Amino acid sequence: PRARSALSDAGDRALSLSSFAAAGGFYSAALELTADGDRERPLLLFRLGEARFNNDEPSEDILVQAIGGLLETGNLEAAAEAEVILSHVAWSRGLRDEAFEHLERATTIVDDLPPSRAKVRVLSQRTRHFMLVTGDRGLRAVIRLTRGDLEGALEDTERALELARQSDDPH
Repeated sequence: PRARSALSDAGDRALSLSSFAAAGGFYSAALELTADGDRERPLLLFRLGEARFNNDEPSEDILVQAIGGLLETGNLEAAAEAEVILSHVAWSRGLRDEAFEHLERATTIVDDLPPSRAKVRVLSQRTRHFMLVTGDRGLRAVIRLTRGDLEGALEDTERALELARQSDDPH
């Protein structure tokens, strides 16, 4: 446990310094010391997936595996953030519907949570994607969110979502 903890901490530090390849190496090494049923495994998988994504090496299978474990262990915020990363991967591959599905799952996960960094990330990314599809309405939601008007941002996001669903724009 001490070696795994040291490797995980080193990964966290490397990730915070945007040294994504090094972070991935540390998390991979920590995972090698972690049993399949260990409660720490899902978070390590998420962090590895996040590091690889930021290093332009998206690993969807790792993130999908992480989400299941994170939900089981009650780490809802990390599960939602993993869904956001998967939405970015899908979007970058031109899979708009899949990207929105990931964002919807992320939103469902954080809906009942109190305000947090993860919740803001989910809502802002969802609004960002809608803004790319719907233009002005999405932009208004982003502006409201940055000004702390969560209710107004959610209203605009709902309207933007409806417009995005009606749009035939592939982006």
